[in-house]
Amino acid sequence: MAPSAGSNNAAISDLDLIAFPSGLGWSARLHNLDPDRDVLAVIWYALDSDWNVWRVLPALSGRIAGNAIAENGDRVYQFKSHLQASQQHTCLADGKYRAEIYLNGRMAGEKVTSLEVGSFAPSSFSDRNLAMCSPADWQSDQTHSLDPDLARAQLAPGGKRGALLFTYYNPRLESDDAVKERFMRKSAYILGQAITESPLDTDCAAYPKESGVKYVKYRQGNTAVFAKGWIVGDGFVHVGLVFDLSVVADHAEAHSWGNMAENCSALVSISNIY
Repeated sequence: MAPSAGSNNAAISDLDLIAFPSGLGWSARLHNLDPDRDVLAVIWYALDSDWNVWRVLPALSGRIAGNAIAENGDRVYQFKSHLQASQQHTCLADGKYRAEIYLNGRMAGEKVTSLEVGSFAPSSFSDRNLAMCSPADWQSDQTHSLDPDLARAQLAPGGKRGALLFTYYNPRLESDDAVKERFMRKSAYILGQAITESPLDTDCAAYPKESGVKYVKYRQGNTAVFAKGWIVGDGFVHVGLVFDLSVVADHAEAHSWGNMAENCSALVSISNIY
């Protein structure tokens, strides 16, 4: 990567990485960076354990546009969906992943992270413009008691755990969090009476801080229901729910949830196809 003009004072610090079957993300503190002057880029690698070499993930790598970075406090975040970026809409396998961050053509930071959640497989619902990575034994269920014009179901064997994916028309083109909350709560009520329980941080501590995406946890009876919602510019609201009827919603029991990593990873993965 050839150096480009930029400030010698620009720098990053406190680099951190997250990995999910659906994509990879990084966060850091940026110092003295001017998006009109400085060039920021990331190169992602996956470790090929058979040959013990790092292989570039071109679909996730490249120059970072300023509008692709979300801010949260004094840190910036970027999460890149492999499910969206790869032409085959594939999910990432367990293993080691490395990010190299370049600032004005010079490496400003690098770090390695691991993904250890088991085998995930992609599912696409083109009529909803939605896709997800779910545990390999989850299957699309057309018999679930949902309006097929409203939602799709991706369920584990036995149907006590799974994901529900919703698409709503939003004719007023409203885009604030209150609108997302309204459609997310409406979706959660399909599983039963729901009340807002908490933000998702306690249960899915590492979920990406995606710009424009709202995450929340609901209580349905004594069961936790995780949700995410976002609005797209063509007048549609998308909502994803992940539920597990065997899980007690009490935060004190969160550590005992054997499927926690799988459920959080499935929720994070729900996204648009294009």
